[in-house]
Amino acid sequence: MGLYLSLVLVALIVGLERSLNDGGELLIIWGSSIGLTLAHVFAFRVAYVYQYGAAVSQGWLSIGAMFTAAFGVALLATIPYLIPQDNFAPSSAATLLLLGFVAFAAYLAARSRGWQTLQTA
Repeated sequence: MGLYLSLVLVALIVGLERSLNDGGELLIIWGSSIGLTLAHVFAFRVAYVYQYGAAVSQGWLSIGAMFTAAFGVALLATIPYLIPQDNFAPSSAATLLLLGFVAFAAYLAARSRGWQTLQTA
């Protein structure tokens, strides 16, 4: 959820950067985070009902994890807007932070599969 949201926010920030001020960009970041998380939770619950035939009370831990991931990603993207910067646009800094998060997650995933930075023959 966090990786998906990060990539969506990068696309939105880059695409809307010139047409919005910093406040508008923050509304896009938080509005998209909330909206996409609610859509993801809805889809998760529908799939759960389809698979198990009834809306059981299980799965709330996963939903909590989705909201936690979305909050963390939105907060990460918000940090550059809270720090005054003279020569670097907050949208550029937010984009770099989000892409760094995606790259770090990809690195951790690769390492968990046993990949190394230098493969030996």
